[in-house]
Amino acid sequence: MATIAHEEKGQSRVRKEQFSISEMIVEVAKKFLDEARRKRINLDVDTPPHNPLNIVGDREKIAVVLTNLIENALTFTDDGGQVGVKAETDDGYVKVLVVDTGIGIPEKEQERIFDRFYQVESHLTRRHGGMGLGLSIVKAMVEMHNGQIWCESKEGMGSLFCFMLPIDENTASAAARVFKTA
Repeated sequence: MATIAHEEKGQSRVRKEQFSISEMIVEVAKKFLDEARRKRINLDVDTPPHNPLNIVGDREKIAVVLTNLIENALTFTDDGGQVGVKAETDDGYVKVLVVDTGIGIPEKEQERIFDRFYQVESHLTRRHGGMGLGLSIVKAMVEMHNGQIWCESKEGMGSLFCFMLPIDENTASAAARVFKTA
């Protein structure tokens, strides 16, 4: 629990290195292929074919972010559904989208889903278990990289989780100033 608290408060160390987020998405998605096949879920990855989308950041932390978002998408998507992961550039940032055709999140619950220990209270979500820590950790890790994360969802139709990370140190410094004043 101490590690979780450090992650959420941004006190965990960020080990910066350059890496391809496109390659990481493919690597992380491969870990879920068996689960997707078992549930007959189409797991689709869409990254630019000739652009590795290199960023400077903590490879392990971003892998945790992707793992958590893809795992949640698969968990809350019924058999025969779809999960997609897409990456693209957006004005000095890499934008990663994880979209699913799952159960969705009620609008009134969406603003709290990144809170620690919070889980959407529903007979549909309770059957999946968990402690409600995953998305709070994901948010903390994205924010440690001077990034942003948000969710758009319609109950019964699915969810879109999107996060943006600065491509380089200059963008990260500018983002830190902007996000702190917003």
